[in-house]
Amino acid sequence: MMRSLLHFNPPSVTLCRQQWQLWQQCPLAKELAEIEQRVIDPLVARKFGRHLLQISMAGSPPLHRKSPIGNKTFLSFDYPVSDPQVSVVSRPDFLSIANESVDVLILHHVLEFSEDPHKVLREALRVLVSGGQLFIIGFNPLSAWWLRKLFTFKRRAPWSGHYYSQRRVADWLRLLDIRLEDTSFGFFKLPTNQKKLLDVAYKLEVFGQNYNCFFGGIYVMVARKQVAGLMPLQQAWHQHQIISIPVTEPTTRCLKQGK
Repeated sequence: MMRSLLHFNPPSVTLCRQQWQLWQQCPLAKELAEIEQRVIDPLVARKFGRHLLQISMAGSPPLHRKSPIGNKTFLSFDYPVSDPQVSVVSRPDFLSIANESVDVLILHHVLEFSEDPHKVLREALRVLVSGGQLFIIGFNPLSAWWLRKLFTFKRRAPWSGHYYSQRRVADWLRLLDIRLEDTSFGFFKLPTNQKKLLDVAYKLEVFGQNYNCFFGGIYVMVARKQVAGLMPLQQAWHQHQIISIPVTEPTTRCLKQGK
């Protein structure tokens, strides 16, 4: 019985997107979005470059509002696209983005709902410039969120994904020669839709973030792609000037919005 609760086949990404869109209207989802924004704001504010790409589950807000980068692109997994901020439609494990064209890439709860998270990370490595930075936001299995997931029998997003530990993701990054620089934790409250319980746990949230306690419901990992060779960053950009965020020509792996 316990094994069946821990090991199951997650639903399709499309179904997860639909379930996430419904879930984001509840108080817990709104609280999660606010806390994730507070955690990531000071992190992205210190990252510079020319192109930023965010890949998120459906309905997720843009997390790059504090970023000084001018060109910001929001990617959707598939059609239909109802969000006007989405400018690229592509699978996260098969990105229609040119090699070494992104300075900052944000993966927002993508690994948990991917059939092949290793491939998603390999694609992230491919599109990042040398020295580019990768933000990974995920649910922490060493938290009350995992307990809520364990005892939620209706397997719907966000409870239907695989919650990978920060240490496990760090091992994947190390194998890809991506250097982990920092990990921040957030959401130390109970994952409940009871607004009063969320409000009274404010001091616990402040304490957890001040001391960066490992049992937060979410983590934000900041990693850097290792610099290859001694080619100056500006010279590398001259080789990839295609459009705002370089997109390859339409093929079977690339869907352009509106086509």
